[in-house]
Amino acid sequence: MFLGADHDNEDPEGRSVADHSDFHFSPNLRPELVWDAVILLCLVEDSASRGMSLDLSHTDEQETRLRKAMLARNIRMQRFGLGQILHRCDKCTRFFDNRATGQGLCTSCTRTRVVVIDGVTIGHPCCTVHNCQTTLEKQHHRFCRDHAGLNLQCAIKDCTSPILAGHLVCADETHREIEKRHRIKGQARFRPKSTGTGAEGAADVNRLDGEEVFDVDNSSRVVSVGFGPAEHLHAPAQGSKRLRAQFGRRRTHNEQLIVAPCGVIIARATFFGSEAVSSDFIKAVYQFVPPPEHIFFDNNCHLSRMVKGKDPYFDNVGLSVDVFHFDCKHSVTDAYCQQHCNPRSFGELQHRDGRWYFNSSACEQVNSWITEYQSMCREMSREKFEFFLDEMIMRRNKWILGKLERNGQHPTYWELDELRQN
Repeated sequence: MFLGADHDNEDPEGRSVADHSDFHFSPNLRPELVWDAVILLCLVEDSASRGMSLDLSHTDEQETRLRKAMLARNIRMQRFGLGQILHRCDKCTRFFDNRATGQGLCTSCTRTRVVVIDGVTIGHPCCTVHNCQTTLEKQHHRFCRDHAGLNLQCAIKDCTSPILAGHLVCADETHREIEKRHRIKGQARFRPKSTGTGAEGAADVNRLDGEEVFDVDNSSRVVSVGFGPAEHLHAPAQGSKRLRAQFGRRRTHNEQLIVAPCGVIIARATFFGSEAVSSDFIKAVYQFVPPPEHIFFDNNCHLSRMVKGKDPYFDNVGLSVDVFHFDCKHSVTDAYCQQHCNPRSFGELQHRDGRWYFNSSACEQVNSWITEYQSMCREMSREKFEFFLDEMIMRRNKWILGKLERNGQHPTYWELDELRQN
């Protein structure tokens, strides 16, 4: 039987499979069967790459045994990464002697390794409590098992009153009116639709699962303002009171990526509460390997304030804003940013004629690629979401490495002893 043929539902004698009373399998190819096949193929290939056989339970349900296997690989990825931490090529490493010019952070360096960091707004359902990382027991749940008691608390932020039976809010009349507005807005003909594509579209979709904002004027009239954080919404009118509600699930805030200028993705991590990159994330990725000599990040002016002169780990790490964001998004009146995070202050990043040696927009380009999976990932469980993204990233990395090889960029891997030598 060949899937997609004209006689998929017939046996070799031309009889319909439906005519066989002893045939226990449906001929219909359902989405869950395709997903199971994809996951099994990825797990088999992953095991083979490590010289092992795939070992699955014979007693669990299919969903359970695949989830256990995906979780095991996810944990391994979190501990050991995507396999590219030691990557190097001509597009992300520059060798030179900087002592002659005296430019840059490290005037004795003979090499500069560069990475770019950014967050992409693509996420999976998670507990409504801010930054809670406990996995939901069911996809439709608002809270994890640790915070399940909050299901009995009013959905209006900062209100701790118990809910009324059959409602998500308490007896407060304004809160009841807000819930009524929410339910009307939730009907299909009132549902806001995202018109954006790529990262913009993904952010719009995620905001619809975020906090819903309402203004209550002096006459107690409730007006729906929109979804999401304050920076995406207009300020409340004078005399109006702004209230926030979380009627549905939350989603993880973003996936934080570390990308080499050549396009190879070095690391991925889920940020549950906010996009602000902490030094802990960088240290976790490079815990067994010396960090790169330079890191581009559009929020480096904040990160630099946190670590420079306070954390010796970053003493020989340049922290600049990527070229695009520095020129277009950062204020010229921010003296610290202009003095310490201007990419033009680091001579190792440019050719003598002023052209940029490294592609500081590598993360933005990867973000455009990864947000194409938004619709596929939207309702995935946490285990499947992480497994799928890691798999797609590793397959893309393999393709990028082949392209670098064909273009003569000499992709290879560092020896640890080499990295530890300045």
